[in-house]
Amino acid sequence: MTVTRPKPTPTPVDPETQGVNTDNDGNLPDAKEAIKNLPDLPKDTKVDWGEGAKDKAKGLKPGESTTVPVVVTIPGKGPQTVQVTVTRPKSTPTPTPTPAPKSDADTYGVETQPVKTDDHGKLPAADEGIKNLKDLPSGTHTKWGKGAQETVDQMKPGETKGIPATVEFPDGSKKDITISVTKVVVNHDSGNDSGNNSDDNNSKSDNNNNSATDNNSNNSNSNANANKANTTNNSKSQTSGNRNLNNNSSRHANKFDQVNADKLPQTGEKNEESVLSVLGMALLGLAGVALLKKKKED
Repeated sequence: MTVTRPKPTPTPVDPETQGVNTDNDGNLPDAKEAIKNLPDLPKDTKVDWGEGAKDKAKGLKPGESTTVPVVVTIPGKGPQTVQVTVTRPKSTPTPTPTPAPKSDADTYGVETQPVKTDDHGKLPAADEGIKNLKDLPSGTHTKWGKGAQETVDQMKPGETKGIPATVEFPDGSKKDITISVTKVVVNHDSGNDSGNNSDDNNSKSDNNNNSATDNNSNNSNSNANANKANTTNNSKSQTSGNRNLNNNSSRHANKFDQVNADKLPQTGEKNEESVLSVLGMALLGLAGVALLKKKKED
């Protein structure tokens, strides 16, 4: 005798619901979220929102709740409608992001001013191109952009062009700017030529002065020689005159002695004649000295 054990009849499982929330705009989630025991229901069970559920949930105000229909279709059974509580959550204000603090580059404005190169066409310090540098944070520094000097080197003397630069602030922020630069170039060769010409003129002036000095020296020498010659000639003339006076005095004295010798007797008058002769010579000598002194005064 064969005994067969019948298969156990599965216990019917009814869908169990659970409350759900809409999003902040009142939109419903997937309907399956409203069935708590969905994994226990037969495979291929379908769950959908019932008629009017979405519109009803959309009409909720933040914080309000309501029930809406959910249709559960289990294989082998017809559709089954259940009620699910739906709540629209209170609106959570979107947090306002805290604005990042402004950097120095965003906070401070930079005012530029025109600058000039040096006489050789070299750029000055870039800070010279910042007009309000003293108003910027302490430690602010400016640098010329890449290739700035090369750009200036290609400029013509007197040409002006905007040269890029970067302002670097103490907080690390940067700001790109443009500074007006005028190229200045001095021709040092012409200056040297001018200096040489000046030296030549000075040399010529020195030569002229030397020539004038030499001429004056020669004139002085000539005058000195002339004066010396005149003095010598005068001395010679005076000497010759003295000699002539002495000779004449001697002749006259001799002649006077001869006459007196002829006239006077040969007695003791000889001594008187000698005395007179000496006196005559002395007078003649004094006359000659007076004449010489007068010529010197003339």
